[in-house]
Amino acid sequence: MRYKVWVLFSNGDRFVDTETKHHPDVKKALGRLCGGPAGRGGLINEVRVVDSLDMTCFLAQKVNGRMKMIHPPNTQTNGDLCHG
Repeated sequence: MRYKVWVLFSNGDRFVDTETKHHPDVKKALGRLCGGPAGRGGLINEVRVVDSLDMTCFLAQKVNGRMKMIHPPNTQTNGDLCHG
């Protein structure tokens, strides 16, 4: 399965990584975006991962100034972004 990573910045700009990624690359990107300086510094409002069928597999949003995982609701994903 291949994924795209969408980012919504606090100034309203959107960015989509047009290079589709495999699972290990997506996990690295999520760690960098949600836990890195931009995510911790409040520059990112939302990070969304969609699969090749346009299904949302992961969603993190800024809540009270911090990035919080919204979807999937269960934090145990069994290594599969969409069907954990």
